[in-house]
Amino acid sequence: MRSLTDDSIPVPSVGPAGPARRPPYNRWMTDGCDTGLCGSDVPPLVGSVLTGAGITLEQAAERLLEDRPLPELTAIQRRLVEEHAARL
Repeated sequence: MRSLTDDSIPVPSVGPAGPARRPPYNRWMTDGCDTGLCGSDVPPLVGSVLTGAGITLEQAAERLLEDRPLPELTAIQRRLVEEHAARL
């Protein structure tokens, strides 16, 4: 089995220069996490359920509007709940 850093894996030719060489794997990955959500992070929502909170976005928005306590939320989840509540 070839590794992902194997430079001998053929790639389509690019222009008249002939076949291009695939850069090592770590150079074609994006660096950092400028979106606030990284590939190793748990998503803030799965469907309509707030991950780790055990309630839906709708339920959390209703609780927020009624000044009832909310489970512990991440900053992103809190913002999603606030934005959803503003639309109700």
